[in-house]
Amino acid sequence: MTAGAACASTPPRSGGGGTATTTSTTVTAAHACGVVPGAGFTITSSPEPCALRTRVGVTVHVALPSGFTWGDPHSDGGAVVVEGVARPPAGGLTAALVAVAVGRATVRATGTVACAPGQPCPQLARLWQVQVTVAP
Repeated sequence: MTAGAACASTPPRSGGGGTATTTSTTVTAAHACGVVPGAGFTITSSPEPCALRTRVGVTVHVALPSGFTWGDPHSDGGAVVVEGVARPPAGGLTAALVAVAVGRATVRATGTVACAPGQPCPQLARLWQVQVTVAP
């Protein structure tokens, strides 16, 4: 799967207990498995199933492609929390995945084909997912 964005991830502040800061996201270029490249994490497999490794406190940005109407991403584990879900005017979806605890989580979102009103539209769905391993 490809997706586009330009954004940075910020590792946690030294001294422990800090949270990561984020920057704004704009959809501009294609990236592996919808994960926007940044500091503090490593993509370990792509495109799908996509997997990455990170540390507690790091925020990973994702940008899912336009052409689909995406449902909100959700995490199946307590290691990762999904925040800041947005739908840019150009289409697609952006979100931040925050590593909040040591462990593993899979984050998923489903998209259906976006069609103009009154036009024939295929009944297709697409599953996006990323497996996240969080270390201390």
